[in-house]
Amino acid sequence: CSMMFNVFLYRFSCSSLKTNLNREYIEFNHHNVMVIKNDRINIKLIPNYSKKGKNVKVKILYQGKKLEDKTITFSDYDEIKNKVKNIDREDLVMPRIINKGKSNEHLVGISDGGQNSILLYENNSKVLYSTTGFNQDYHKSFYSAVEKIFNTLNIKLTSL
Repeated sequence: CSMMFNVFLYRFSCSSLKTNLNREYIEFNHHNVMVIKNDRINIKLIPNYSKKGKNVKVKILYQGKKLEDKTITFSDYDEIKNKVKNIDREDLVMPRIINKGKSNEHLVGISDGGQNSILLYENNSKVLYSTTGFNQDYHKSFYSAVEKIFNTLNIKLTSL
């Protein structure tokens, strides 16, 4: 009886470990209903740790419609994850004072840039980076992470 319990416990712990590994993901969201009705993009990158091989499944929704699923390598996923982890919180703040304390100090804001976010779920914790507006000059590290996602998936960033 105790041997059967040990086998059950072993199987349960192995399946729990696999479940926890599959819980990591990165999700990008964009929406801007002020400019184009239904302007929504959702891209979710989900690592797959199956026995068949390691890869990352990518699910894409555009204007509420599911597009063809894609697959990327773990190497590509790790590069994207590193870009996300290196997002500087200062790059997310808008409006922003430029040249603070100097004679040419001014306030910069972005109109109609939509809402953008990247969610990193890893080790049972979530980190959310979000912007209002989307500009390469002001959202430098955030823009770089989004650009890496789009380039990896062969999607033109100008779609935003």
